[in-house]
Amino acid sequence: MKKILLVIGGMVVLGAAGYYVDRHYISPQKTSSGVAGKEGESPAVTVMEVATRDITLSAEYNGRVSAYKISPVRPQVGGVVRERLFEEGDEIKAGQQLYQIDPAPYLATVNTAKAQLQKAEATSKAQQSKIERYRKLIKMDAISRQDYDDQVAGFAQAQADIAIARAALDTAELNLAYTKVYAPISGKAGFSAVTEGALVTADQEEPLTTITQLDPIYVDFTAQWADMQQIRSAQQGADSSAIKFYIEGSASPNRAGRLQFSDITVDETTGTIKSRLIFENADHALLPQQFVKIRATFPNRSAILLPQSAAIRGPDGGLSVWVMTQDHKVKKQPIAAQKTYENQWILESGLQPGDQIVTSGFQKIKDGQVVTVAQDKTQNHAQDQVEKQDPKNAQLITPQISNQPVNPEQKKPNS
Repeated sequence: MKKILLVIGGMVVLGAAGYYVDRHYISPQKTSSGVAGKEGESPAVTVMEVATRDITLSAEYNGRVSAYKISPVRPQVGGVVRERLFEEGDEIKAGQQLYQIDPAPYLATVNTAKAQLQKAEATSKAQQSKIERYRKLIKMDAISRQDYDDQVAGFAQAQADIAIARAALDTAELNLAYTKVYAPISGKAGFSAVTEGALVTADQEEPLTTITQLDPIYVDFTAQWADMQQIRSAQQGADSSAIKFYIEGSASPNRAGRLQFSDITVDETTGTIKSRLIFENADHALLPQQFVKIRATFPNRSAILLPQSAAIRGPDGGLSVWVMTQDHKVKKQPIAAQKTYENQWILESGLQPGDQIVTSGFQKIKDGQVVTVAQDKTQNHAQDQVEKQDPKNAQLITPQISNQPVNPEQKKPNS
């Protein structure tokens, strides 16, 4: 019995000793340096408050210049060129004579046609007199009816001969007129393929020269169908002049063009559509076949812009940002953004003005974690440099990213 009591007493003593050690033993992981406390602190991040701002979007396209009008000049009759009446590169007016082809053969043809017409008219007149005499004789039964009908038919044939002779005369006079080659349009004359003494033929393949109208002038380009829809929507709006087109690097940077035509077929392989702009070109700075870069500026619009560095792209390709709530907790928020403006995302959906997003330090945070808002050292350094150079101008630098929290009271971490 005593042995049993001794065993029980020993067990009680050991239990009490274990309880004491468990209550008062200091773990090696918990030191007086407070390492455990640091693990519980809130990570420092910088934040910005999103807000709407007015922006002007623009887009660039590659274009090619084409003439407003172009007319190859070809002879309509053959012959020897007697004279060239212009200088290459001259400004030509529509209807101005450019070449003179030897008119002598065509003048002879005109004279022959006139003689044929006179002969036909004389024959017709004689035939008409015969009909008058035969009409009296047929009443007296002095001639047969057949003889009279033959005279009537002869008179009709004489009238037809007159018509043929007149048509031949018109053709001859027209060909004679074609020996003078005129400019069909106004524009700038190109190189002349012939000189005096050259033999040309009617409707030959090689033109004598080419007249090109350069003012106004076309610029053709291709754009994605989605861009053209935006352009068309802007032009159909209340202020159709709000969208403008410019030529990058042009000698006249203020020269603005307008959309003249857009094709009705979309390229199925590239998803692009051909379009044509028209520009004033009085100085002839734009020339046909020239490659140019077009910049289109769209109407001003309000948008929320986000730094691209603040957006995280997930495995599915979607974008998200870290949003800080009123109690300084962070949560991941999916956003929609496809276009950029000055290296910033243009927000389509996912945030509202006034929301605060994390711009740096989000690599060490997780969903639902409490964070501490830190000062942006990069902006402070830039401000200090300006103050050193000229304290009066220090106020000119305004941080684009606000580091001030919505709630100035920060939640202290649990010890």
